[in-house]
Amino acid sequence: MTLRRKTLMTVGGVFLGLVIILYFISQTLILRSFTQIEEQRTRLNVERTLNALSSEVNAMKTLTSDWAVWDDTYAFVNDVNQAYIRSNLVDGTFAMLQLNLILFINSSGQMVYGKAFDLDAQKEIAIPQVLLSYLTPDSYLVKHSDPQSIISGIILLPENPLLIVSYPILTSQEQGPVRGALIVGRYLNASEIRRLAEQTELSLTIARFDRSPP
Repeated sequence: MTLRRKTLMTVGGVFLGLVIILYFISQTLILRSFTQIEEQRTRLNVERTLNALSSEVNAMKTLTSDWAVWDDTYAFVNDVNQAYIRSNLVDGTFAMLQLNLILFINSSGQMVYGKAFDLDAQKEIAIPQVLLSYLTPDSYLVKHSDPQSIISGIILLPENPLLIVSYPILTSQEQGPVRGALIVGRYLNASEIRRLAEQTELSLTIARFDRSPP
């Protein structure tokens, strides 16, 4: 074998080795870049979803305050007058406000009136018994010692998670003493998830950590 041929074979071998090394390096870098892009996209989508959910809760807070800080509600939680019920708590109110639940709690921690509504079937339903177990006189949902106290979050009920807001009942002038709590709720069910998906333009599903996957 001539020196020229040996040199060419050596150079060719080195070149081939470099190509193989560069190939694996580039593959690793490309895969890492794609992974980072996917992770970033996932984080952004999660943030969009959480922001949409937060907006829903904030809208519910505003809605609840309109009802809780109102002389008519302040009087109703004491006398439970039928005129208030006929004017404000009809089925159409629940459908318009997209609420599944409205509860009125007096200053003693007792529920003086409550109504649950199925938005899909458009009919009144029973108040979930499990929810009632959260409404003890000393619970955060029921007891508002401060006129500025507002409780919001998600309660995991057997049928569906429930977005919930509890607001202290005050006069229209935002004066106390606090006369109880107005609690409103909306199920985070399939219909609500579809609505959030349309808002965020994402494909959304939810899963509960307290249950095993199917």
